[in-house]
Amino acid sequence: MALNYAGKDGFTPPISDQDSVDYINWLTGTVHDLNLAVASKNGGLFYATHPELVSKFDFAVVEECAASGNCNLYDVFVKAGKPVFAADYKDKGKDGGCKPITGTVAEACAVLNSHNFEGIIKSCGLGATVVQCRGPNANIEQGKGSSGSSDSGNGSSGGISFGVSVAVYVFAAFLAL
Repeated sequence: MALNYAGKDGFTPPISDQDSVDYINWLTGTVHDLNLAVASKNGGLFYATHPELVSKFDFAVVEECAASGNCNLYDVFVKAGKPVFAADYKDKGKDGGCKPITGTVAEACAVLNSHNFEGIIKSCGLGATVVQCRGPNANIEQGKGSSGSSDSGNGSSGGISFGVSVAVYVFAAFLAL
């Protein structure tokens, strides 16, 4: 389950901070009652003003923090002993849905590693090629992904597809209960 506070909420009147806090408390409590894990996705700015909510989540998922320079917003999760899974992109994608890294893959990985995040660098199209920033399969020196296949992907926005993969993971965990 992922929460994303980066976009417009689409509600009139707008959702207040307290509405968001109440929703997070309800959602994380419900998910945990089902013995599932729940993640925050791209909510760093919100947790800067509500750090007490970090304890409600099991991990965080963040996109484009190396490219955007806002990885520090997620340090609160690491300090709380919770993993942060970070994805940055090498290109903007066919529809321009991703913010690409401005330097090299190695530089982007260095940023993610300096925050103690589990980081990957992908094409915005989310093809098979992935650069893992650390661990036994880290491959940042070559700047090549762990798959020899093309990374053409479907050109969709990374945010939607990455969020879906997290939701599928949670759903699969639910089915395993």
